[in-house]
Parts: sequence; structure tokens; C-alpha cells
Amino acid sequence: MLRRLLIFVGLSALVVAGVFVRRTVTAQSPANATPFTAFLLETRFGKSGDKRAEVNSIQALRSDGSSVTLIERSFPDGKRYQQRVITDTANRRRIVIDPATESVTTYSISLNSIQRSYYKLTDCRNMAGETKDILGYKTVHESTRSSKSGVSHERWLAVNLNCIPLRQISYSNAGDASAPHNEISVVSINIGEPDPTLFEPPSNFTERSPSQVLEEYTRRFKGAPLIHLPASDDAYLNSQPKE
Repeated sequence: MLRRLLIFVGLSALVVAGVFVRRTVTAQSPANATPFTAFLLETRFGKSGDKRAEVNSIQALRSDGSSVTLIERSFPDGKRYQQRVITDTANRRRIVIDPATESVTTYSISLNSIQRSYYKLTDCRNMAGETKDILGYKTVHESTRSSKSGVSHERWLAVNLNCIPLRQISYSNAGDASAPHNEISVVSINIGEPDPTLFEPPSNFTERSPSQVLEEYTRRFKGAPLIHLPASDDAYLNSQPKE
């Protein structure tokens, strides 16, 4: 159960799901989007409430709506690598970067997907949940649960900062307080356009499908347990531009 939770939460920023088809229309840039760079700490707890691990990450948003998530992880070779997911709204693509295998996995994203991401920047403003001040920002509480996986989330969304969650608790089994859970908190925020290098994919990495990334991982780290599970090849192949 703990392994399932760790995979779920760790992949929430790195796995791209769904089928996207490129269109000729373009999305409008989000109104009133505040560019920022947020530094987060994720703490993972076991069944008895004991702390299992801590993971640092960065989330950044540009004023054009493009975003990036960066997570630093330890790998079987003893090194730490910074895995990234870049959502490039101008070019309508999502790029998963895996330095451990020197891979990039590029998905086309639809206009509807981009517009939904823009909507999420302001949708918490009309929520009627409990409010709380975090890091000087007013937040509103949101509780969600997946009927399919049983995973539940408690989030505190910054009303005037693009509705980003300043604190989030994820439970592997909704309603079971003793179940393994993860807590993610924003430690600090810098307002302003993020470092542009965060949005630049490596030019010397190889484009690979999810299954090819997995094959490269097992080739480089023979006998090592998997750190992450890639998204399905179907989602990858179906998202590629049609000729």
C-alpha cells in the first residue's frame, strides 16, 4: 500500500495521461496570472505515522501560462537527478525530462487541455470552503476523493495566487487515518517570471516513448527496483501530431 501511494504521489507531476489531438486554433493567454517560483517539501509517512522520506521540488508558472515541475530524486547509481515536466502552452506540448536515462518524452496537448489549466488558475475564488492564512496568502480548503483509486486529497488553495495548493495532504485510503499519507507544503514563493532555463529541454537527450524510457532504465540500472512507472505508450502515440 505504501509503495502504491509513493508511486501515485510521485507521478502526479510526472505522468501525462489522456489522448490529445493537435488543432489549428490557439488558446488565449490566462488573464491575471501571477508568475512565480515555489519551493516545496514533500514528507512521506508510513502506516504508524513514522516519517519515511522527504522530497524537495520546485513548481513555477510563467505569465503566459506555461509551467514546470522539478523533482529531485535519488537513483540506484547513488546520484540525484532533477526530473522535470514542462508544459509549454505556446507550442502546445508537454515534455517529461528524465536525466537518469537522458530521455525526453514529448506529448502534444489539446486546446481544451490548455484552457482547462487556465480555468484552474481562478476557479477556487468561488469556493465556499474554510479559509486559512498560509505564508501571508488567503487559502480556501478543498477536499477530493478518487472513487477509482481510493486516494483522497486535502488542499489549501491560494485564492489570489493562481489557486495553487500551498498545502496538500494525500491519503492512500480515504477515511483511514492510519493509512500511509503524504504531505506537501510550499516552503517559500518568489513572485516574478521564473528562471527561463527551467523551461529549456536538454538538446542532447534522446526522444523516447514511455516503454523506451523503461527499457533504458532497466539497461542502466540492472536489477534495481523501479523509481517510477511511465505513462502508457498509447497516450504517447495518440498525442503525436497527425500527418
